Amino acid sequence: MVEILVNNTSIPVPAIIQKIRTGIFTTDFLGEFSYPFTVANTPDIALALNLPADLQSGADFSIPIPADLYVRSNRKYKGYLDILEADDISVKLVFVLTSGFFIQANADLSLPACYPDNDIITLDPAYDTIQGYRITCAHGDARLTINSNVLYLEKDDYEDQVEQLYAIMDWIEALDIGLIVSIVISEEGHRSSSYINYWETDTSTTAELVQMPNEGVNRSYIATVKTGKLFLMDDYNTPDDSNRIAFPMIYNPNLYEGTNSIFDGVVNRYDYAGRLNTYNPSYYNFSEAILWQNTIIPMVYLTDIVKAVFKHLNIQVSGEFFDHPMIKKLIVYNNHPIDYLDVRQGGASIRRSRNNVDSGDLDPDQTMLIYQNVFDFNIKLNNHVPDINVLEFLKAIKNYFFLKYDFNVIQNKVEIRFIRSIIRSRDILDLTGKIAKGFSKVYGKDSGFNFSYATFDPVLEKGQETIPDPDFTVDDYSTLIALDADIGQYAYVRSLSSTFRLEKQREEEVGWELYALDLQNDVEVKQSIDWELSMTPLADAYFEGWKLPAIEMPAYCPEANIFNKETGLRFTCFHGIKQDNDDRSYAFASANKYDPKSVLSEDQYDLKIRSEDLKPFYQDLQNMMSKSHKITRNVLLTEADQYTLTRTRLIRDGNIIYMIDEIEIALTDQEKTVAKMTLYKLKT
Repeated sequence: MVEILVNNTSIPVPAIIQKIRTGIFTTDFLGEFSYPFTVANTPDIALALNLPADLQSGADFSIPIPADLYVRSNRKYKGYLDILEADDISVKLVFVLTSGFFIQANADLSLPACYPDNDIITLDPAYDTIQGYRITCAHGDARLTINSNVLYLEKDDYEDQVEQLYAIMDWIEALDIGLIVSIVISEEGHRSSSYINYWETDTSTTAELVQMPNEGVNRSYIATVKTGKLFLMDDYNTPDDSNRIAFPMIYNPNLYEGTNSIFDGVVNRYDYAGRLNTYNPSYYNFSEAILWQNTIIPMVYLTDIVKAVFKHLNIQVSGEFFDHPMIKKLIVYNNHPIDYLDVRQGGASIRRSRNNVDSGDLDPDQTMLIYQNVFDFNIKLNNHVPDINVLEFLKAIKNYFFLKYDFNVIQNKVEIRFIRSIIRSRDILDLTGKIAKGFSKVYGKDSGFNFSYATFDPVLEKGQETIPDPDFTVDDYSTLIALDADIGQYAYVRSLSSTFRLEKQREEEVGWELYALDLQNDVEVKQSIDWELSMTPLADAYFEGWKLPAIEMPAYCPEANIFNKETGLRFTCFHGIKQDNDDRSYAFASANKYDPKSVLSEDQYDLKIRSEDLKPFYQDLQNMMSKSHKITRNVLLTEADQYTLTRTRLIRDGNIIYMIDEIEIALTDQEKTVAKMTLYKLKT
């Protein structure tokens, strides 16, 4: 007897035709369900299905009802009943298995919703305290003293404030007392938001700037002592997905859409010794407080997001996916800084609000309010994952890494396996003698996968247009800029996986401009297998000698009045603390195999889909599908066979092995049943 138990009521059913789709041979994210079947509408069944007394009442049947399928009193499947139609005589139903319901029920679930608000990581590492000065000097006569060294500045010697500040920086560097000097030039013109920073290393200093009376000179133009914290991120800078988050240095010049003129694009900035810089200057008015140098964005490991999804759904997840050394190092990009504006008044600090945000602007000479961009180190993980649908996410990683989600509907578990492991498995069901001789055969003429990226980027398309001359192929960007080339010449930089073109635009100097990324859609080939990829590796770039993952994407940052949530699904590989050619240490991530010194490293991974690192994930499947024999055959299955097919997708007929694409099977109370299978011949 076949019956469905729902709300403690047994509903006898005819033979149910179950459709099982493995999802191995398609980019679709598929589940298991039955074909529609009809049962009599009795009072008991109507009560169990919560049918209204008046079926013309417009009742909502859209909410599936939990149910179990039993065959000869043994529970075979957990699932849900979908009511399609109902009248006084009969009810038309579909039995959706748990894997199918998983897809149906979570169509609107987002990744951030999988992290509860109390899932917080408090960042509290050890830190070094450093001291230095911020020197803000207007264009005018001034005297700067550092220890016993004195610099006299006369306005007429300098064209503007910027030239005067550069002269001060050159003088400080020439003191040769180990000061780390940097300059910040605001695009806002004659303002105190342009200044010089210096930090001490071995020598303690005192600094004083005396600005002579001049138009526009006020209390802001002084040498201000400052202290900063440099976080020792040793724990987080060891690639380990059990940390859940990492802080790689990333280049995003468009993060604040140009509203923060002193931000140079570096996210998660490290000093020369590999310490995370948390210092930002303070101001006396809000209009300048929106200018800050350092911003921090934690990046969540890919494996943590997958685990969070299934934990939220109360499904136990496991599998070889979580053990792969490359997968364990992958982090997912997000654009949500942990910055916020702190307003201090009389020693009390509060976050900015409607009441205090512009008080400093209303009274330009006030000194009671101090504005400073600081960080909330209570990191809520739901702020730092892409705002995309859960099914889109699971489909994206399935198609990029060629995964199979094996749901155990009875135990409420899912195992994530690589398809290549399934193909190479020797766990094979021998059905020799049980397969009908009559069959239909389709001779495939596919010539392999044709990969394309759902995230459109014009520089992805340009990569197909030109192949640079080998004489203009170099390992790093510094070698590129030394090349002797004509305008219009293309050159390829291996460590950036990018093509550049020598260009001159109007009044600008001749320079190498990014033309195309290696990461590109395949050239379309006739009869190829379309395979769309909806996750994209971050490109690498050079900035001030650092090799960094790079992107131009606005932030989601209410503090800066920017609310971009359209990040897509972008990822890179985190390698921890590394040193560049100038012996600067920083948290390094990259999507290719070139290290910070532009040296090919066997310890890194190339994340392009056509790379030698990714090819093993799909090569076996591509071989199977290319010029394949796709076969439909009827098979007689026992109950033991059906159970075995929940663990393997490989069957044997004589000396030929097949992989199952789809099964249509009649669930009856008979010991044997006929199934229709769609198969691919496994090439050995």
